Amino acid sequence: MLDLREVKSSLKQAQIPLAVEYYPVLPSTNDQAWKIHKAGTDRDTLIVTDHQTAGRGRGAHAWQSQAETSLTFSILRRSGLSANLAGLLPIITGIAVVETLLVFDISAKLKWPNDIYLNGKKVGGILCESTISAQTITTAVIGIGLNVNNLISDFSPNLRSTVTTLRQVAKQKFKREKILTTSTSILYQYLNQLNTLAPEIPARWRRYGIFLNSAVTMHTSESDIIGKFMGINERGEALLNIAGKIGAFASGEIHEFREI
Repeated sequence: MLDLREVKSSLKQAQIPLAVEYYPVLPSTNDQAWKIHKAGTDRDTLIVTDHQTAGRGRGAHAWQSQAETSLTFSILRRSGLSANLAGLLPIITGIAVVETLLVFDISAKLKWPNDIYLNGKKVGGILCESTISAQTITTAVIGIGLNVNNLISDFSPNLRSTVTTLRQVAKQKFKREKILTTSTSILYQYLNQLNTLAPEIPARWRRYGIFLNSAVTMHTSESDIIGKFMGINERGEALLNIAGKIGAFASGEIHEFREI
């Protein structure tokens, strides 16, 4: 079980003004964040659970987590950011998680737009949701799932070849409270500075991005497009060089191109 007192103490010491809501078991931290929002809270809130039972990914994807080994949490944030920056929310969240893992001597990578990779396998995922009014992000919910002390055998057989955990790679267990508070602190600082940092984010993301300058397939709801992945722009969109022309994609899934 997470030590809630340690979490609150660490956030207070880092001067991160978040209310903390802890649940031993919860279907989805993002869903709970929206419930808290609808109840009328006036505070930014960290929602964390020891066991998420119905985690959501992008689209129809689900997120598997295990009791007291995974780290699953969401940040409910009253935003005020420009709606043009909505696409940067998963981008800066991924950067914050990777920079957190560097503190623990783990070098992870980012797969556009919201996956965290370690040794070529998925170790974490991000789900960002927001409400927009008058071209402003009024509320944002940022969800993070990270495989920390899980065993590969904890996952469904169909996932075991494509996922990994911090414990699996580093051959040691980690204190989830420290990863939680470090990543929350780094992310909160990014959120506070996003208006001014936005032009720098593409270059910062490139430090950790995978498939850069490689041929990829972009799977969209309409078609599959082959091009050279050039990185992202200031809106967080993926840039593909398609037969000499640059196309920007706000959504989709990138996979390394393989000829059949």
